[in-house]
Amino acid sequence: RWTAESQEAAGDDMDRTGLTIAAFNEATGAGVDEGLIVSTLWELRAQGWLSAATPPALTTPEAGFLEAHGGVRDNRGALIATRVASTARAAEIERESMTVEQVAELLRLSTSRVRHRMGDGSIYSYPGGGRGVARRIPSWQFEDRTPTPHLVEVLRALPDDSTPAEIREFAFNAEVDHPRRDEPVALLALLREGWDPCTAGKTG
Repeated sequence: RWTAESQEAAGDDMDRTGLTIAAFNEATGAGVDEGLIVSTLWELRAQGWLSAATPPALTTPEAGFLEAHGGVRDNRGALIATRVASTARAAEIERESMTVEQVAELLRLSTSRVRHRMGDGSIYSYPGGGRGVARRIPSWQFEDRTPTPHLVEVLRALPDDSTPAEIREFAFNAEVDHPRRDEPVALLALLREGWDPCTAGKTG
């Protein structure tokens, strides 16, 4: 199971310079679609980036002048990196999402029972991508065919407009004070140990 801990461990050991998509996938098991990245680059090109019409990068004196007198900096690399990252996140969210039928098969329940558990908050789900689109259920909340207890209660504390990507990031990175030890512990790990967020502790 690919967890936040394994992501961090792989990131620490990996030389991030000159790494191809294939090499990244092999090192991490992430399964990033190379075609998705290329498609994003084509979209940027269609918008005037990465094309022959794109002006050359500013020289150091030019960039310094603009920053000193107008607060403007040439930062095309950051734009491209942000767009690619956003596309990759969206693809990962979609890849991890499950339908009611898939969850019913995973948990060996009926689809009506899954919907009931979504309604009572024991299974976390979020709205689909448009009117009439079924709710989506993130696979990362399940461990050993079991939904993470009290997850929905914790996520209700987040702003209503939080995106699925923001919620995932929070769930994977939030820490709480351990109820019996004077140390922080990962939120998901503690919830899976049976910790009830209504009793004590705060996320951070």
